[in-house]
Amino acid sequence: MMCMAKIAIAAYCSGAPQGLPNKIFEYMAAGLAILSSLDGECKQFLEDNACGLYYPAAGADGFLAALLPQLEEPGLAERLGGNGRKAFLERYAEPIVYSRLTTQSNRYWRQAEISPAKTINCGYGRSEGTFP
Repeated sequence: MMCMAKIAIAAYCSGAPQGLPNKIFEYMAAGLAILSSLDGECKQFLEDNACGLYYPAAGADGFLAALLPQLEEPGLAERLGGNGRKAFLERYAEPIVYSRLTTQSNRYWRQAEISPAKTINCGYGRSEGTFP
């Protein structure tokens, strides 16, 4: 379905206890412009990456106000979708994220002076056991 779309919708109720859902990254990877009713972190993320628009979750009027420019302004959906795809490939794709995670993990192990191959860390700063 996403390959046939130009716009993706991340609709949530007002005040939904949601930060940044995975679907935002899926939409970015697919090169889709995003319309989202999530305020806070998600709204800021869409603005920072210029890949989508926020609309208030209160009713249909806000949704239509965000949707109509996508349909009426030539190239807007493609531009937002392209920005999202570019940002995804440069900052959020698997090789980028795992590379950063590996770098951070190695830095942690070096600072802790613990061998990552022999120690299990439960994330609370204490060793829970060792591998045989």
